[in-house]
Amino acid sequence: MLPNRAPASARRASVLLWVLGGLSVLAALVILSAALADPKQLADQLMASAPPETRQQLSQIDLPRFVRAFVAVIGGMALFIGVSMIGCAFSVRKGNRAGTIYAMVIVSLCCLWWMFNVLTGVIHLASGALIGAAEILFAGCLSFVFGLCLFWLIGSVRAISSGFVGRTMLPEQIQNPPGYAGGYGAQTSIPLPPPPTNPAQ
Repeated sequence: MLPNRAPASARRASVLLWVLGGLSVLAALVILSAALADPKQLADQLMASAPPETRQQLSQIDLPRFVRAFVAVIGGMALFIGVSMIGCAFSVRKGNRAGTIYAMVIVSLCCLWWMFNVLTGVIHLASGALIGAAEILFAGCLSFVFGLCLFWLIGSVRAISSGFVGRTMLPEQIQNPPGYAGGYGAQTSIPLPPPPTNPAQ
């Protein structure tokens, strides 16, 4: 028997999950390294960019410790998402339904997050901040990539539900599948006529 093969959409989605998961893990390591470093510079930047009313509130808390904890949480979430996508890629590659659905949930949340960032960038751009254009471009590209991955995952679930995965065929069934009436390349056996009989015998 030939080995089972996952649908093409599952193979595409698994490759994209490996790429996105690896990038997420790399970004998480960078964020966590920033959290382990001295967060005083980040705290000073946050204090300088905050409005006067917010500065009074921030001055009442230990801002460096708060920044370190916040960055550590963000890095931990990015690391969890990256490892989850890499793990799901193997299940998606094998045509596992549960792993594919779990990957759909993770990818959907990431897609919604980046779409929200696109909306935030539009608001910033409308208020006159040119950084909003960069936010729209960056978040828009990631939204498209996660949306494409989600589209392939949906196609994978449909193919799995229709019974595509798990079917095996014998080599002769591939050459002449059931119900195939013939055509170019068809290998059919034509019965030979019986040999002529001698009427004198």
